[in-house]
Amino acid sequence: PVLWMGIRTRLGSRRMRRNAFLRILYSTDRLRAADFPQLAAETARLIGRDLAESPPILMKQLQACARHHLHPRLDELARTPTLVVSAEHDVIACPAYGRDLAAAIPGAEFVLHPGMAHGNLLEQPAWLNERLLRHFGVER
Repeated sequence: PVLWMGIRTRLGSRRMRRNAFLRILYSTDRLRAADFPQLAAETARLIGRDLAESPPILMKQLQACARHHLHPRLDELARTPTLVVSAEHDVIACPAYGRDLAAAIPGAEFVLHPGMAHGNLLEQPAWLNERLLRHFGVER
């Protein structure tokens, strides 16, 4: 599925590539009611580029992620308060990866953001901010 989504963000018309990117970022509920051109324009302003363009650094980032393996050292974070947040419908950073990461860090807390996709920070920043404030013990 990730390969297919990647292909869809790189091939086709600009509109098709933008829409494919939006489908990675946003929840089904948000997309059901969305004006796709308007949402693409809003998202482009937030991330600083047209969604139809795939920057060359993206492939380098994916290659670095594939090669980078610090799992054996995660226990070094035992004294560091750690919060791992996964979005329920994230097909790139799947919740299973988040659960595994949290399980490998002694004392880490895992939180699943229900109904959200990869762009949960864009779609519901207040939810994530609230979780972070609680995690760091900040009273409001």
